[in-house]
Amino acid sequence: MNLTNRATRFAGFTLAVLATLAIQVSLLSSFNSVAQEASLAQACPTPAVANLQQAGLLADHS
Repeated sequence: MNLTNRATRFAGFTLAVLATLAIQVSLLSSFNSVAQEASLAQACPTPAVANLQQAGLLADHS
């Protein structure tokens, strides 16, 4: 293997590692923000739930 081929392979490997790290950090950041929002939502008291009125369906029973 000559120097140019080795340098090209190393550059490609380095680029792949950096892209992988960028994606992982982005995903971790997104997961962290969603987890924090869910945690805050669970900490708040839930308001009273209103009862839904029954809805009847009219169908021709022939």
